[in-house]
Amino acid sequence: MPEADMPRDQEPKTRRIVERWIVEGTLELVTPTHLGNGDTDPSIDLPLVTDAYDGRATLSGSSLAGALRHYLNEQLDGYEPHYDPHTDRASHREKRSGRNGPGSPAALLFGEPPGFDLRRQERENQDGQQSRLLVGDALGGEDRPRIEVRHGVRIDPRTRTAAEKALFDLQLLAAGSTFGLRMELLVADGADSRQLRDLLAIALSGLQNGEIPLGARKGRGLGECRVTGWRVWHFDLATKEGLKGWLAHGRQGADWRPYQLDPQAGSDIGILLAADPTELTHIHAGRERFTITAQFEVAGSLLVRSGFEEKGPDVIHMGGAARPVLPGTSLAGVMRGQALRIARTLAANPALAGTLIDDLFGIMPEGNPAGRRAGRVRVRERRIADSRALVQSRVKIDRFTGGASETALFEEQPAFGGRVEIVWVARRMLPAQDEENPEQQAAADRRFRAEIGLLLLTLKDLWTGFLPVGGEASVGRGRLRGLGATLRHTGAGEPREWMLTSITDDPAQVVVDGPEGLNDYVATLGDYLRQGEQT
Repeated sequence: MPEADMPRDQEPKTRRIVERWIVEGTLELVTPTHLGNGDTDPSIDLPLVTDAYDGRATLSGSSLAGALRHYLNEQLDGYEPHYDPHTDRASHREKRSGRNGPGSPAALLFGEPPGFDLRRQERENQDGQQSRLLVGDALGGEDRPRIEVRHGVRIDPRTRTAAEKALFDLQLLAAGSTFGLRMELLVADGADSRQLRDLLAIALSGLQNGEIPLGARKGRGLGECRVTGWRVWHFDLATKEGLKGWLAHGRQGADWRPYQLDPQAGSDIGILLAADPTELTHIHAGRERFTITAQFEVAGSLLVRSGFEEKGPDVIHMGGAARPVLPGTSLAGVMRGQALRIARTLAANPALAGTLIDDLFGIMPEGNPAGRRAGRVRVRERRIADSRALVQSRVKIDRFTGGASETALFEEQPAFGGRVEIVWVARRMLPAQDEENPEQQAAADRRFRAEIGLLLLTLKDLWTGFLPVGGEASVGRGRLRGLGATLRHTGAGEPREWMLTSITDDPAQVVVDGPEGLNDYVATLGDYLRQGEQT
């Protein structure tokens, strides 16, 4: 029987599209970004993905859709549940399936694959559901991408030197690179168009506000980006004008121009999508975070090596003279090392100190991929402003003769002076209210307060210059001096904020609004490490 003669109840199941919304925007990278696919190259460990046809940088639609889906989940359902992979892997999967399962906001917009119900131990939703949002691959706006290579090394926390066989390098797209984004929202007959647009507006607001990092090492400052402008087309396929506009969209030639619709352009995606403003404010309250934003000046010089160049000094600070940066990877490394030393000093049980550090900063056990998990502290990468790049010539001295050693003359170009902003963000998902087990919730609250106390002690050491950053700390490099800081604790009751201001050249002389509140966090840390998990 021809398909046109079939009764309606026997017609193939298809989505009857009644509306189409096309969204385009220009995404600009704020910090260098690594967009790879896991492949290796003989000359570099982690290369970038480029278009096979013309060599332009590529941001895959699947990566972008995954980042948008994750952000939508965070906004509506809180942060990703933290878990111990050795004890509660099944319960964690169940929590994740609830975030993405049938009827969840993420499933309504991004679809869902055929699932498995862990509680009933049976297949559910056999057919799955296609995504209502089509996200296309984005190509870089430059014919030849601006690529920089960074060298990384893992530091042994015991010796504070480079670990053996832990040197790697990766390619990064330079900050300022752009991508042209394009996505299409399909509204089927009977679907709630307003709800879909509200969800899409929430997801895209993360790109608009610079809250969605992309690519690898997002927790260490790479991949920050922002959309600088939006263009939105709306096609109502139930009308003649809308259908003609959709058919003519993107076509070249004067014959098509009379039918093409003009886009709405602007910087607020919520307004362009005609989303409900009240819906955008219904953000889940189960997200707790402690944010440290501090301003420092470089007391002397700073040297984070950027590799060897064919010309110029032997060692150059990362970013060179044009764009010197304090990389988030270096900052997170010294933070972790110092936090571990503080925790081990205070802890009655060294194992508890190690667990606390692994939960905060993440863990990658060798030979156990299942045990890897990301940390809950995010460190931002920032430029060093008003610094000077000066070349220093140094020579190795022969300890026996007191004279210069042969073939031991070298040149370095550190960053001298300048100011830099440091941003740390510690996050956790608030546990659900459990009246039957209040002790468990109290223990989780106490643990997060202890983690905040540990970050405050680490900030103190960085503030006073006790904790150097970068290389050659033994010759006086890498010392910072604190100027001012803003501390915010949100998500747990009323938001709290503290201001720290240095009043003299002595960094120990600080004015603090409400120091007793900060002292409570430090006291909780000491009690937690001495007494363990007990409340």
